[in-house]
Amino acid sequence: MSGNSLSWEERVKQGLFREEKFTNEMKNTVLRAADRRVRRRFGKRIALLGTLLAFCAAAFLLLSHLSGDGADTYRTAGATGESFPLAFKPLEARILQQGETIYGGDPGILPGLSNTHSPLVNTGYAEQISLSDIDLIEQKEVPGFGTAFLYTLKEGTVLHDSIVTKDEALGLAVDGVSPAGTLYHYGTGHMYGLQMGMTRLFGQEVLKFNQPLCRTDGEGCAWYVKKDANGLSTFATFSSLAYERDLDGDGREEAIAVTHKQNQIYIFKEEQGRLLWASVRDALGAGAEDAISYDELQGTFELHGRETDGSLAVRTYRYGEDNRLAEVVK
Repeated sequence: MSGNSLSWEERVKQGLFREEKFTNEMKNTVLRAADRRVRRRFGKRIALLGTLLAFCAAAFLLLSHLSGDGADTYRTAGATGESFPLAFKPLEARILQQGETIYGGDPGILPGLSNTHSPLVNTGYAEQISLSDIDLIEQKEVPGFGTAFLYTLKEGTVLHDSIVTKDEALGLAVDGVSPAGTLYHYGTGHMYGLQMGMTRLFGQEVLKFNQPLCRTDGEGCAWYVKKDANGLSTFATFSSLAYERDLDGDGREEAIAVTHKQNQIYIFKEEQGRLLWASVRDALGAGAEDAISYDELQGTFELHGRETDGSLAVRTYRYGEDNRLAEVVK
């Protein structure tokens, strides 16, 4: 399954399966034709049986052509094979600790994913400093979290757990946690301009920083920051586009990592401080020329490519019961 042509795009816009109306006129035509053929060959008594059979066939065609009330349904695996299991496995990757260094030459943890360590991190709490230690450039409210600050450190500022820099920096004052007149010295100044907002991941309330393009290899980045009574800490980081959604309905949001390299999509679950992962590309059996994508609004996965007859198509799948991807039929 592969290809990108105008006819395919138009086909997708129009829908792969148009709604067909099986009208009374069509049904009557089928009945009259069947009745004439049967009467000529077998007489009136057999004609009645033929008519009944034709009517059953017409009813079957009617049911198979109508698309219903528009609600999503699921094809069963027995008839079409369009239900695929997701094989979740423990992620064998080190969890970054405070003080550890990341090198550009470190290998990725999964094919196509630029993370060189587990997306979960354990780098401790951000250092708390006084507002008197900074030269403020700008500040803004972060609804549901606190206040973000863009600043440079004043000359002579002493930091214990952070690197002193003359560059612009990001700090956060957390509502209900930060003492008055203080902030958490958190990251580089460029983060101040990123998309940021509250969300949930793995059952935790977190602040997300989203950068759709942040790496030279074309990948995005996402940082998830958590607050508690002890302060502010990094909860998870992804070197890819990342989305949060409770796919399996257990009340704990999974992470969906969508990569530019190798067109991979990974689903991550968290269990007692460790991550489990599954590959959507592998689960759907996508070929080398097939493309997969994730619809954030619908929470569905799409497989773009060719059918067995060579035609171009898009199939949509939703995470269903028993860790399976089931095809959505409109």
